Amino acid sequence: MIYDISPVNNYIGNNTSTVFDFNFYIDDESQLKVYLFDENNVKHLLECDIDYTISDIKNTNGGYITFPIEGSNYEILNENQKLSIELDIPVSQETEFNNSSLLNLESLEYSFDYLTRLIQILKRKISLCVKVEECSDNTPEDLMEAINEANISASSSANTAILNKEQAISASEAAQSAKDNAQEILQETKDVKDEILSCGMFKHNLFDMRVSDYILNDIETMGWAPQGSYVNASDYPDFYDSCISQKNNATQKQLTLSGNNINIYENANGHKFFDITNKTFIDNWLNTYDSANFYGIDTQNERILLPRNKTFLSFNIDTSQFASNEDNAKILYYCVGNTVVQNAQTTVVDMTTSTNDTLPMFAAMCFDFVPNNPSWVKANTKCSSLIYQSCYSTLINARNGTNPSGIKVLDIDDIDDVSNYPAYWIVDQDELVFYTPQTSVNSNSTNASNLYFKVANALENTEITDVGYILDEVDKKFDKSLIKAYIVQTYKKGASWYRKWSDGFLEQGSSVAVSISSNKEVSVSLLVSYPNTNYSLVVQRKNSTNVASGSYPTGLAGEIWSKSKSSFESYCFSGVSRIDWIACGYVS
Repeated sequence: MIYDISPVNNYIGNNTSTVFDFNFYIDDESQLKVYLFDENNVKHLLECDIDYTISDIKNTNGGYITFPIEGSNYEILNENQKLSIELDIPVSQETEFNNSSLLNLESLEYSFDYLTRLIQILKRKISLCVKVEECSDNTPEDLMEAINEANISASSSANTAILNKEQAISASEAAQSAKDNAQEILQETKDVKDEILSCGMFKHNLFDMRVSDYILNDIETMGWAPQGSYVNASDYPDFYDSCISQKNNATQKQLTLSGNNINIYENANGHKFFDITNKTFIDNWLNTYDSANFYGIDTQNERILLPRNKTFLSFNIDTSQFASNEDNAKILYYCVGNTVVQNAQTTVVDMTTSTNDTLPMFAAMCFDFVPNNPSWVKANTKCSSLIYQSCYSTLINARNGTNPSGIKVLDIDDIDDVSNYPAYWIVDQDELVFYTPQTSVNSNSTNASNLYFKVANALENTEITDVGYILDEVDKKFDKSLIKAYIVQTYKKGASWYRKWSDGFLEQGSSVAVSISSNKEVSVSLLVSYPNTNYSLVVQRKNSTNVASGSYPTGLAGEIWSKSKSSFESYCFSGVSRIDWIACGYVS
């Protein structure tokens, strides 16, 4: 019996995965084709036992491959590469059915299944073809020709649009004004003193700017907000009130872009404001001129959107829109609160507002460099509640129903596989730890190598101040040489499982369904091969029905007929429906 499934399984790399499932039946390794698509989408055919190995051959529910293996010229699949596992069987039917009083139902079933698998392959290939509707006067060739012509036309239109845009930029007074604004920002930021606040007393005024080539730490970030972020009135009322006052005393002017107009408000000090309802217009302005030197007024939510400039890094919770140059990473900050720091024994901080954080806990961001700020932890990371107490407590409260921020959080005891919930925070109350999500809620990106989450706020007791010291001390006390062995890889799918240990020990097992009508040997494949046959094996058989007295009852240990590095044979009697087995041994 063959279910309605696709004969292809595709995967996108994540820099860590080496086991890839396929959910269709194969008779042998020749019926499986594995392709790697590199960063340039070039297709490479991989070789079995050279680049990958296959497990669970002749399994009705499919199996899995391990890629890459030792000796392969390929590395672990990264986020810019794809892997395609495809069913590939000959288009033939070589079983003969002659006139006979006996009909081999197993051979007939296999032939029907084989034809069904061929149809599934054809169905998949047809779905990737250019198709026309029934009764259409067009042929597929006509359709492809029309598509090519449309591409040529679109390219020509795009070139024309680019030319028109360049002409508009040179002729438009608004465009020239935007360029001047960008130059003003660059000149102002060059004059900003990029000074470490904790090194001494330094006073800044609201609306001052500073440029940094790293993320400010918790002490340094007091009173500063990155460009393009929202500043809430509840956090920084002085800054909010100043923006409202300057906008109310500003001169109304008109801004024009692509035939559309909005009103902006320019204060005598040069600050320009706009109503947040016109944000789409300002977004287009930014995309056109790479600079939007305007403060967005959102009176309904009582917050201010800071200006944006593509010359600097952009902070955006939607990590799919984050882009930067690692070799020239600069961050533009705006002063939105009091930044006076008094260096005393208690490190007193004078604040004019209730908090000094402009980015909330649990925020997600992508960085093209490693943040020096211990408040930020990489995606898919295990964190101790002893270090990040407030984050852990907030997650526990959210799990128990007190969740005003709508955090997506689950308890590890309530789920079967963490990988099935990539956007969730996972708490483990037994171990007193939590795990950061694998991807951002607002993004499909799974690039855990540069996705970070904020797990602590500034001046949160001493949990952040001494993180580096704590981690160093823990590392000193953690002597790995005292640990004889630890688990390095696990796998579980249905009743099949295995665990690999650091000293080369491998334990595995499964429960295999069988159907036999007469006494015979049954071959079972191991999930992972051993280098030799010096492994221990325990087999137990189960009967499908009750048996009469004197027959072989269910639950008795099965006879091991023979074993190899990758499989074994067990002698079974008629009526046996399942074979349970466990194997233990060293692979290295």
